[in-house]
Amino acid sequence: MDSAVRINDLIAVTGRLITLMNRETELLRAMQADQIGTLQDEKLHLARAYTGLVRDLKRDPEIFTAVERAIKDELSDVMLQFSDAAKANERALRAAREANERVMRAIVDAVNSQRTTAGYSRAGAPVKDPNPARSAPLPIAVDRQF
Repeated sequence: MDSAVRINDLIAVTGRLITLMNRETELLRAMQADQIGTLQDEKLHLARAYTGLVRDLKRDPEIFTAVERAIKDELSDVMLQFSDAAKANERALRAAREANERVMRAIVDAVNSQRTTAGYSRAGAPVKDPNPARSAPLPIAVDRQF
């Protein structure tokens, strides 16, 4: 396969990955994580293609040296954009995960605070459970898919 074609394939795949990561980042920032699933199949397919193309380039550096300067510059630009998009995407994913974990901790704390009362005294005052670990568990369901 022609070196320019291989580099142009890498540029195209990287460009599409950038678009998908930017869309995912937008969805995370808009707290619409439930819509991210629609992007995952294409993102996985493109990531595999990207990995293969980069691996080929590393195995055969002559591919890169055999192309025109303009194509090299375009590849360099798209790789910088890819790096920026990946960093922004990682920050958004981390922020969403941390927010999710804070919500989970708040739920766990609320459930645990409910368990500290064993009942009421004859006078109607709450009686603390001397062993809250023995309290009956409260049924809850948590969707851990992100």
